[in-house]
Amino acid sequence: DNKIKYLKKIKNLRRNNKFELFVIDNEKKYLEISKVRLNKYFGQSRSVKFIYSKNIMSTWNGYLCHEFLKTPKVNPDFIYLDGPDQFNINNSKKINFNIDHLDLMPMSSDILKIEFFLVPGTIVVSDGRSANVEFLLKNFKRDWIHYYDRDFDQHILYLNSQSLGKLND
Repeated sequence: DNKIKYLKKIKNLRRNNKFELFVIDNEKKYLEISKVRLNKYFGQSRSVKFIYSKNIMSTWNGYLCHEFLKTPKVNPDFIYLDGPDQFNINNSKKINFNIDHLDLMPMSSDILKIEFFLVPGTIVVSDGRSANVEFLLKNFKRDWIHYYDRDFDQHILYLNSQSLGKLND
């Protein structure tokens, strides 16, 4: 729908992945479920890329977290954070700790790693994961607006940084 509505308006933007969706997961089972659902409701799409990647324990600014080993070469303007499962994160050779315990929670650092590549106006939606959102907000360096919808347990983050120029406007 967006492609039909906006393709002519954004043809001059320097974006290689216009109207493409990238799905990253560390469980092949959920990638397959997503593919089947997508095909069922929308037909086979070439604009959706499914990426399998292991997720390992890591650190960010000295704090324990986890990260995907493989990420696509893309600059997203919308990110939906809902994974990975805390019981499916691999240990790193450098870190002798894992969060596969009910008292612990996922703490992804992937968005932090690409923060300065994101364009103003980028939106991040997190399905729950309040501790991870707090971790992101405490470590972000740019101006983010945060809204928490308690009824749906969703966090919405908006990159409110200054425009990068005419094309960004």
